[in-house]
Amino acid sequence: LLGVPELDVTGSAFFSISLALVGIFFAGITAITVQLSDYSRGSNLMAFSVLGASFAIRAVGDAIGSINPDGLGVTASWVSWLSPLGWANQVLPYYDNRIFPLVLLVIGFAVSCLVGYFLLNHRDIGSSIIQAKPGPPRAKKSLLRSGGLAKRLQTPSAAAWIVGAILMGGLMGSVIDSFRSTFEESDLLNEFLGASETGNFTQIMVASMFGILGVIFAGYVVSGLTKVQNEESYGRLEYLLSTPLGRLKWLFGHVKNILLGILLTLVSLGLFGAIGYYVAADNPEVSFGSVLAAGLSSLPAMILFMSIILCVYTLWGKSVKVMAWSFYAYCVLITSFAPIFKWPEWTTNLSPFSHTPLIPGTNLDYTPLFVMTGLAIIFFIAAAVFFRKRDIILK
Repeated sequence: LLGVPELDVTGSAFFSISLALVGIFFAGITAITVQLSDYSRGSNLMAFSVLGASFAIRAVGDAIGSINPDGLGVTASWVSWLSPLGWANQVLPYYDNRIFPLVLLVIGFAVSCLVGYFLLNHRDIGSSIIQAKPGPPRAKKSLLRSGGLAKRLQTPSAAAWIVGAILMGGLMGSVIDSFRSTFEESDLLNEFLGASETGNFTQIMVASMFGILGVIFAGYVVSGLTKVQNEESYGRLEYLLSTPLGRLKWLFGHVKNILLGILLTLVSLGLFGAIGYYVAADNPEVSFGSVLAAGLSSLPAMILFMSIILCVYTLWGKSVKVMAWSFYAYCVLITSFAPIFKWPEWTTNLSPFSHTPLIPGTNLDYTPLFVMTGLAIIFFIAAAVFFRKRDIILK
């Protein structure tokens, strides 16, 4: 931020500190959830649920807030103060540079840590506060097949992301019309969105909003593929491969379920976004199918994103977690900030999501969609070859 002349140093410092403290706050939340669940899957699901609820509460607070006299901002309602993400927003960097919301985040982190340590001292070693129920004495027939086991492992994470897509799609769709009526005359926002090139502010806004959401929901891919790596590093894959089960059948059983989860997540995002838009809009300017297509527009990019991470996993195994989350963070960062700070073009080209055409929009070029799909197929084939040749890697 220091390299942007228009942004003062103090405001940049407050903005950066607020982002950091949000991460630190949710580290404190995770200190609680790891005491509640026996397994990382349950702990992560609870922590992500708190994060998702915080995001939704803050979004609602912003949506029902009041427009500033300059027409360039929104004063959030009291609802936003119920969310830690709302606290970070209330810092108002470059404008007020408030310290009080930062103090709230620090206090929230400290309280979370204290609660986490309290729970740690009140549970058994190797156990958790919420005891896991013993499983049935015999497995279901579906679990005796590789596909059934992969489905069992991948379904809870997919269900959580789909629910998040339903909520976020409906929320974003419902605020499109009010956002348009408020900011359509803003030259600054029109320039940022590039609406002047398309001639339709609502179309470009729908495309931009759902494009950003598509990148965010790529976190599901990372979550699903890390489960694949866990099966290997924890030794469970070794037992499975001692049976007639083949490597590729096991691997692509997981891939098939993750691909299905991607499709259902994006369909839910677009479908409920369209429903929310048509329920809230007085005079819809974008068709139902166009909003649905906007939700699905990130599908080729997300499949390519998955194939790249899968290829890294089949080459190096346990290093995939660091690479996957770093690549995901990079794609989110590029999508959020590259247009604002006008970073070099090559930095955006490294993200598959930067090649997704704006849907709905005019003069659409579908070539990038076919190119990304073709590259994904190549990476999938390469992953199959690599996985057949390398050794199983245990901790």
